[in-house]
Amino acid sequence: MKTIITLYFFLLFLSPVVAQQAINSVDSLETVKTATDSTALKKRAKPVFWQKMQNWENPSVERITWDQVNHLIYDDTGEFLSQLPYLRMWRDGDVGLFSGISINSAPSRLTQISIDGMPIPAGIWGQTDLTYIPETTLDNIELNPFAARLSVHTQQRETSKPFTLFDYVMGPYGSDTVRLRFQRQITAKWHINWGATFANSDGQWYTPYYGPFDANRVHGIIDYRLRPTLKIRYRFLQSDDEAIQSYPYFLDEYPQILNSKRDQRRFLNSLEIARLVQNADSTQKMKVFDKWKFRLYHWKLQEQYSSAFVSGRYTKPQPKYSGMSGFYLQNFDEIGLKYSYRLENRQLENAAFPGIKNWQEFDSQVKATHRFRRRLGGQHEFGIAYHSDFNTQFRWQSTLKYQLSQTSTLSLDLSSLPYFPQPGEYAHEIETVLKPNAGLKAMRYSQIGVRFDYAKDDLHFKLTAGQAVLSQAIELTLQDSLFQFMNRDETYAFPTFSMDTAVPLVLNFRLRFIGSARFAPLEESSLFAEMPSMNASAELSYARKFFEGDLLAHALLRARYWHDRYHFYNFQQGEFLGIWQGGKGSMLDAEVRAFFRDAMIFMKFENITGIEDYWRPYVLMRSMTMKWGVSWALWD
Repeated sequence: MKTIITLYFFLLFLSPVVAQQAINSVDSLETVKTATDSTALKKRAKPVFWQKMQNWENPSVERITWDQVNHLIYDDTGEFLSQLPYLRMWRDGDVGLFSGISINSAPSRLTQISIDGMPIPAGIWGQTDLTYIPETTLDNIELNPFAARLSVHTQQRETSKPFTLFDYVMGPYGSDTVRLRFQRQITAKWHINWGATFANSDGQWYTPYYGPFDANRVHGIIDYRLRPTLKIRYRFLQSDDEAIQSYPYFLDEYPQILNSKRDQRRFLNSLEIARLVQNADSTQKMKVFDKWKFRLYHWKLQEQYSSAFVSGRYTKPQPKYSGMSGFYLQNFDEIGLKYSYRLENRQLENAAFPGIKNWQEFDSQVKATHRFRRRLGGQHEFGIAYHSDFNTQFRWQSTLKYQLSQTSTLSLDLSSLPYFPQPGEYAHEIETVLKPNAGLKAMRYSQIGVRFDYAKDDLHFKLTAGQAVLSQAIELTLQDSLFQFMNRDETYAFPTFSMDTAVPLVLNFRLRFIGSARFAPLEESSLFAEMPSMNASAELSYARKFFEGDLLAHALLRARYWHDRYHFYNFQQGEFLGIWQGGKGSMLDAEVRAFFRDAMIFMKFENITGIEDYWRPYVLMRSMTMKWGVSWALWD
């Protein structure tokens, strides 16, 4: 870690000289008044004629910008995601450990997360692994509430401005987190976007007696301009995590792993080539984007345990995912088309699990975005999903968005998506505990819903309501004293509801309410375990500017509430199907922040009333804790 930090500051102080030279020799591409590019890679090079295309907005997603994320106070990716609309978070552990993320009340097993179009690998039970999300280099996040998708987009804007970000958070139990970000245009052809997170603790963020842990994550993107309109990108990601796992997550961490040390390694290497076009709409921030892209990538995952209960080291299946993906954009007068595909070979290397073999996945879709007149627009997506061990499935989603007025919109969403069984569900075997089920079928999750959005000045009101149907749900059942995943015969049907409202009050006060709910008694299903049927937060904030706006003081009081959390298993008592109802719970937090231009100093108090409750059986919630930190964005 010291080597990485030393390299970081070396580049930080030496590269502005090189970057300034690059700025003087290359066009920033931030002007769209002319159809030619004045970039001269050689003194006598001919001008380049840029192709102009419309960068169509996606009406089916909710976008969270980097500015919104940068103003959040968070220790790690899990806490940062839990503050976003539509999302509910549950996790067992801290930075880098598996988590449950529910989008618009869908089971966390159905949540799909991608980085710039690359789906991140999940656990063998379908768990979400937050170690892949590079929060330091992200540009925006897109949430698709009616497809259970979360898309992370990293910073890929064409800009010649050097940028540096420094974050430091000090929390309870000796925990501290350092986040660094470094963006430079080194020469006319080379551009670097690099970010890193370093975290460690003597305990754990939310619950005592878990620690210690150590988590490091590095993510980088290196761009090389072959021609003014052709670019090669290399991407790497490495995540190293060590933690004491006091309370297992699921069956892959059965009692012999209790209190063991978890050692995780995550690696990503990706190489892509892209054709650049210029945005025909000069009002948008993204001046240049990709018309087509071809990518090769490789994921490598390693995970081991060691403890007094394990002879040597217990090694889980070591996945290796190799694949290719790409897309092509096409514009017509009022219609934009996007053709995309992904082909992936997945390999699990571990002789202890001979039932799990290699398999291939392929999906392809066509996405059409249209605009009728000025008020009506929409997006429609249709595709196929192939799995070498299961039948090919169709997938589709459709969104229509109508502009009611200059301040309000109304959207109609429909979707139907398949979800294939994971290897831990259909091929994994644990002696005396779990038997495989090769006859599993793919689940299908369908939704219909409406969204109303009103925004005027500081007043914002967003309401989402829908009906969800889950057929052939894959659930854990008890068969002849052994557990087995089975397809449920009955269909789940339940209504969903989400709200995000911000109202300005008097004297610079502001009230915000975020909430989501699932109106159905689904406690006895393993798919819906851990997730509350309802959660909400109410925020009362106050902001005031000083010294002609250079200094902004901000105070916030947040009340959080959750209802009916269910715990599906109990390793301490040996009751694998012991349903535990957490009942109702609440927590009161307070934040104080001071902004001076691009710098922020903050202090945060959690559970200030000291409410005693359980996150799960035998795991008490912490009493009041405090964290503080600083964030500084430098535009050199």
